[in-house]
Amino acid sequence: DCVKSKIQSTSDMHIGSAARSRLLCGSDILIGGTAEFCDIILNGSLMGRNGDKCDIIGGRVVAAGNVSTGNIGAAKPSPTSIEVGAPLPLRSRHDHTARQTVVMIKNKKIVESELNRLIPIAKSGKISSDDMAKLKRASVIHEALSQRIERNSAGLRKLQFVMAKLSARASVKAVSAVFPETTIKIGRLAMKIDRRLDKVAFKLNEQQDAVISSKI
Repeated sequence: DCVKSKIQSTSDMHIGSAARSRLLCGSDILIGGTAEFCDIILNGSLMGRNGDKCDIIGGRVVAAGNVSTGNIGAAKPSPTSIEVGAPLPLRSRHDHTARQTVVMIKNKKIVESELNRLIPIAKSGKISSDDMAKLKRASVIHEALSQRIERNSAGLRKLQFVMAKLSARASVKAVSAVFPETTIKIGRLAMKIDRRLDKVAFKLNEQQDAVISSKI
């Protein structure tokens, strides 16, 4: 058992229970009891040890493989995130690129608003030297942002393709229950749980554009 600990392993990890700990594993993690408010990162799958049911209460699990548990979350509100189907480095790179692209698109719109103000003035021939300098600067920034957005968007599409391929068969199973304030994320798609679900499994639909749940 571990409490407020950091444990790292390149091979399978077998533990009884964990609380407020960080577990980093290069393979599978098998838990015999409960993991409470832990940060669990693994390149394999998480499951109960020796066929036992393990409970994940609070915290975050990021697994390249699958997650199979007893309970996820708890009756007492305990925000819990389960993310499967992509290793953390790939997921982090995807999320960072997506956020960066959104910011650049927002900045481009701001620059376009400035260009829309200055271009008519320039065409009228009544633009001041100060506004002309602003127009040239805005044009350069607009072109640079356009090129960066194009590169980022292309990179994001590649990352999404890889994540879709890896997460196609990924799943999360809870043989007991999943409680509200739980987020299930498969690949880049998420489902937020707002009511108790008993004996349930999650996977991507055939179109791979949504997370779906089913009884087990």
